[in-house]
Amino acid sequence: MQETESNTAIEAMGLTKDYNSEQRVNGVDFTLKEKEIFGILGPSGAGKSSIFKMVTFAMQRTSGHLKVLGREMVPEHL
Repeated sequence: MQETESNTAIEAMGLTKDYNSEQRVNGVDFTLKEKEIFGILGPSGAGKSSIFKMVTFAMQRTSGHLKVLGREMVPEHL
């Protein structure tokens, strides 16, 4: 099967999250294809949960872009 952009499920570009003027997530980029498994590893406080929450819309991102199935997800508060 040939890969095309149409099988991109999630694309994150430059995701950042600030907490009380301190940047916890700094410019995260990744692309997930349909049916792909992805994991995030890192020490406590590295921003793993924040990345997951931003991608699942449980938390607003400070900046960056997020596309799901090719559609830009635009937060109302940016």
